[in-house]
Amino acid sequence: MLWVEAKYTWKLMSANQDQANELSRELGLDPIIAQLLVARGYEDVASAQAFLKPSPDGFYDPFLLHDMDQAVKRIQIAAEKGEKVVVYGDYDVDGLTSTAIVYEVLKEMLGMDVSYYIPDRFQDGYGPNLAVYERLIDEGNQLIITVDNGITGSQAVAYAKSRNVDVIVTDHHELPAQLPEAYAVVHPRYPESEYPFGGLSGAGVAFKLASALLDEIPEDFLDLAALGTVADLVELKDENRLLVTFGLQALNLGQRPGLAYLVSEMGKHLGDLTESDIGFGLGPRLNALGRMGNAQEGVEFLTTLDDQRAQELAKKLQALNTKRQEVVDQIEAEALQNLEDSHLVNLVAGPDWNEGVVGIVASRLVEKTGKPSLVLSLKDDIAKGSGRSVTAFNLFEALDEHRDIMEKFGGHHMACGLTIKEENLPKLQEILDQAAQAVNLEQARKPELTLAGILPLASVNFELVDSLKALAPFGVGNEQPYFGLTDYQVQSTRQLSEGKHLKLQLASANPLKPAQMDVMFFKVADQIEAMTSQVDQLEFVGQLEINEWQGRRSLQMLATDWQIATETAISLKEDTSISETGVRVVDGRMAAGQDLLEILQAGGNFLIFDTKLLERSRQVVTNDQSFMVGPSEIAQLTEAKEVTFVDCPPDLATLSEVLGQLKCQQINLIFYSKDNLANYQLPQHAEFGMMYKYLLRHGEIYRQSLNQHARALKMSRSRLNFILNVFFDAGFVKIRQDRNSFWIEPSETKKDLIQTNVYQQQLARIKVHQQLLASTSQDLENWVLAQMAK
Repeated sequence: MLWVEAKYTWKLMSANQDQANELSRELGLDPIIAQLLVARGYEDVASAQAFLKPSPDGFYDPFLLHDMDQAVKRIQIAAEKGEKVVVYGDYDVDGLTSTAIVYEVLKEMLGMDVSYYIPDRFQDGYGPNLAVYERLIDEGNQLIITVDNGITGSQAVAYAKSRNVDVIVTDHHELPAQLPEAYAVVHPRYPESEYPFGGLSGAGVAFKLASALLDEIPEDFLDLAALGTVADLVELKDENRLLVTFGLQALNLGQRPGLAYLVSEMGKHLGDLTESDIGFGLGPRLNALGRMGNAQEGVEFLTTLDDQRAQELAKKLQALNTKRQEVVDQIEAEALQNLEDSHLVNLVAGPDWNEGVVGIVASRLVEKTGKPSLVLSLKDDIAKGSGRSVTAFNLFEALDEHRDIMEKFGGHHMACGLTIKEENLPKLQEILDQAAQAVNLEQARKPELTLAGILPLASVNFELVDSLKALAPFGVGNEQPYFGLTDYQVQSTRQLSEGKHLKLQLASANPLKPAQMDVMFFKVADQIEAMTSQVDQLEFVGQLEINEWQGRRSLQMLATDWQIATETAISLKEDTSISETGVRVVDGRMAAGQDLLEILQAGGNFLIFDTKLLERSRQVVTNDQSFMVGPSEIAQLTEAKEVTFVDCPPDLATLSEVLGQLKCQQINLIFYSKDNLANYQLPQHAEFGMMYKYLLRHGEIYRQSLNQHARALKMSRSRLNFILNVFFDAGFVKIRQDRNSFWIEPSETKKDLIQTNVYQQQLARIKVHQQLLASTSQDLENWVLAQMAK
């Protein structure tokens, strides 16, 4: 049997159901949208509304950024004196857009004598280059402004200072131990900075500089800020969400001829561009300039108003990107041929490979092999290139202690860049493999992919997919939701682009609810035989979208991850593993989103902790194959071969006691719960005190007005109810016989609220949810087996 393995461990999203229900009710949201908002941290109406409807009022005062006042004053002095200024940028999209923003605001709006310099990736490298600084100063520049770089340029900045030339650094990259002694350092994460958001891109910082110089939100630069923000893969939260939301609106107006022509070259249309068109269209084409040659023309492309020149540059970017794709494909093919399966980390080098694209190739190797990968270009006995890693392997730590064998090195957990002599490559491979063995990389669990839901095909409709757009723009930190599908039949398979891609046409398996959907799998040439020959066992997860073609709309899923489901594969519905003791532990927590009745009717031995759920289940499920007991009846299951835990226990001690009595061969864990308290924070002492004083002021409050009181106290209704229940348990609160109102009855006797039964029971439930619902499959399995071994 041909094997196809998933790249991720699929996990169902968890969200507090009470909070999600409140958002759905108050804002009129689809329940799935409400759950996604809560799961992503927008737990109350105010924060959810701010997220769904971004406002320009959300932009922060640019002068909160460190040294922004200093930077503005120095630029104003340069403008008054007519000094010659140069903007020192970078060759990627973030660097080009940052340069364009600052160059335009200085030249077009402040009328300054300004030029720009974009380093050459191959000759100058990244960041301040001492030789380039020397040349720029010799040319008469009296002020250097860095954008999207400079924070690591202490040597170059010190040199400029020795020549009486001031440097203003604007950057967003990681802060080094030694900061440059520049005239001003504008950085959103500068130590002890007052700026509320540290996640800006280089273009975002440049936009804030323009805002400070003009004393207003510079709408003319929103399109450039959005382009740089999306392309640099910073989190699309807070201020970045504002920049991209409003920047896309500006971008769709087509005010920059170069971008308008490039959109046309992409086969797209102004007016309906999304963040995806930036990330997969405009961004790669602009990046192609720096990858394939010198990116200096990138700023001209972004700022020119000359139609003819703009069209000429757009065609050049399109051609370079096509060439870049060809080069990447060629290097990838050669790299794959040179890989050795015996290594835990891929290290491959080739003569004269293009240094500008080896990082892309490294990412592809990680995607295809699941291993950290370094791809280097060989020239004159020197290897130079990039590495990309996986979550379980810190690439920077693996190499940081071995700088002695490298000429240059830098990076972080997931990526690195290095230069090394060819003769040291075998030693480098040995170091990488040893580091991988030290962290047991071969046995490391796959990264998790969180699913927003597992939906029957018939329940997916245009309204649902359209409603997901409310969460856009999507990107890092606000990913487009992933879903799994059930209850479908594969009607047909079709290979596209000579077997590079695969298209499935699905139909609902429910004859009462007909529905159809296409599923697209891209770049699966090496797996397509296995996928098509075992299509009935093919499982997949992906993102939902609406495909519009020649006036026809159809539902479509873009598959993100897939596998052939076998007895040993991790199923869409359950994560299965077998311990050294021979007990199989099946993580079926994803099944909690399904119909419990369907699970119970399928048959088996079920343990149900909640007495009401147990009674209802016994009333509804009457087949002979389903045997349901409560914890007090566990003796009836001690010799069973397989037991399924349906819901969460009241506390971990109860579960531990039950597990200790079982001798089964397989444990199935569903742990159904109406809500998820894994991230719930119990009220603090101050909240109890505030509530006590509030009740004293108001005397009697009525149940029907609890929502109003919750808003006044700025807390959720469920949190208010919990505090009232603790007070009642402690004897502080009295409830009328008709249970319609509450009032405080002051007591001279102090009572420890934490020791009340209500508080302790909630604390126990939180621990249950943290251990059973928020843990990884491996941690959960280890805990369960430890209890059985007691």
